[in-house]
Amino acid sequence: MLCVEAGDPVGSPGEKFSYSDTGYIILGEIIERIYGKTLGLAIPEILDFKKLELENIAFEGLNPKVDQARIHQYFQGQDTYLLHPTMDYFGGGGLLSTTADLSRFFLALFQGKVFKNPSTLEKMLQPVSYSEVPMMDYRIGIYRIEINGVEAFAHAGFWGTQVIYLPSLDLAMATNYSQIWKGRVPPVFGEVLKVLSDQ
Repeated sequence: MLCVEAGDPVGSPGEKFSYSDTGYIILGEIIERIYGKTLGLAIPEILDFKKLELENIAFEGLNPKVDQARIHQYFQGQDTYLLHPTMDYFGGGGLLSTTADLSRFFLALFQGKVFKNPSTLEKMLQPVSYSEVPMMDYRIGIYRIEINGVEAFAHAGFWGTQVIYLPSLDLAMATNYSQIWKGRVPPVFGEVLKVLSDQ
């Protein structure tokens, strides 16, 4: 793959952290080779979207119902709605979802309903130490943050989507700002926590 051959490593394994979609693109290629089908068909089968009652998650271009409900996303003020989905696909993106289904998936993940082996989630959440302090506390596909002093685990997308899980509340929330969110945590999550703490 060109992404592996053309670039130099950012460091030795375990030395430093640098987020990149490249690893997810390689993982997507591995999944496609193992399952003998496109990622968009393999992922719903592997994760069993039906069992998890996820009806509004699909890779772009595979489910007209989900495609038609997609919001407009903006990059530097330009509407990207008509851009072909292959510009953000192949393991690095291309998955569409409602915020409700995204929250439902994250809740199922942290409640142990996604992986057959509980140690898989434990491995994903293990803290990692590097010789250089990373810009974020990234684990495996998940990063740890704090919102109003409350621990949360999160993942975010390029187009302004972020989903979090708060272990102390057993609560998952998702939001989408339709454009790149430059802050670490969208303010809406903090506002929700304030409301919950007042009740």
